Amino acid sequence: MQNKILTISIAAYNVDAYIETALQSLFFSDNLDELEVLIINDGSTDRTAKIAEQYTKKYPDIFRLVNKENGGYGSTINTAIKIAKGKYFKQLDGDDWFDKENIKEFLEFLRASEADCIFSPFWKVYQHQGKKEMLGKYNPQEKRLSAKDITMYALTFKTTIFTKYNIQFSEKYFYTDCEYNVKPLMFVNKTDFFDKPIYIYRLEEEGQSVSKEGWLKHYYDHNKVTLEIMSYYKRNKSNMIFFDRDVIENYILNVYKTNFSIALELDDRDIYYKYRKLDLRVKEEFPEFYNRKNKKMAFLTQCGYRSWKMISVYHKFFEKTIFS
Repeated sequence: MQNKILTISIAAYNVDAYIETALQSLFFSDNLDELEVLIINDGSTDRTAKIAEQYTKKYPDIFRLVNKENGGYGSTINTAIKIAKGKYFKQLDGDDWFDKENIKEFLEFLRASEADCIFSPFWKVYQHQGKKEMLGKYNPQEKRLSAKDITMYALTFKTTIFTKYNIQFSEKYFYTDCEYNVKPLMFVNKTDFFDKPIYIYRLEEEGQSVSKEGWLKHYYDHNKVTLEIMSYYKRNKSNMIFFDRDVIENYILNVYKTNFSIALELDDRDIYYKYRKLDLRVKEEFPEFYNRKNKKMAFLTQCGYRSWKMISVYHKFFEKTIFS
């Protein structure tokens, strides 16, 4: 069997309405044998597995279906890493897809690269509005990455990064893509940039974890992920090889700030006080992040969280919402 250049791990849970689009975007004639597609069926109860089987039966050297009990997003990545054969590893959500034309060129790029991490632009597609926008386009004039460049959609890692450093991701809860954006990046020595978009990210679907309903339902999960990436960074920062420490710290700080924004926008007192508990724990265990809060967050702490309603109203009317 020809050596695999890229392993694509598809997190597939009840995505029978979308999975064929994802799989079709990975089917092309040139260099197909250099691609490995792992469809990690995370306990789906719909037709996701049956649709995937059509591809695995026809192209068994390319597509592989792995059926497992439901364990959450992080568990699908953990499963894929154990069996991945590709030189590089890229994650794909089952309701998203890749740019078919650009990925062929991307394989050629990866074949020649020895970087530990490749950054590439990605499309955000707003389904109901019928529009899209490109994000993550690297500007060489800036000469460095920033926290906004760190996103699962833009990242492709050398597979050995996961295995060499025994990187695992939390299971049984949402938003573990934040862990994916931090943990392997801490051990990256060399980065490179591919200037064409690969990932196409679908937005505005009901039930998405990044929708307002999703935030409300899974808010506690975001708290746990915030603490996990802070803890992982604290344990491993002395072993960081090359990647810019400030960029990773700023990314973690942004995740921390997101909890605050969610609490304000959801306008729910119980959720808001869960944020207070998180904030007090961050103050005790991770003061380097607690002390870098913005003015709004600092004010809320100083007033003992009693003015949450007033700040929530101000936030909604005078600042851009995270759900827009």
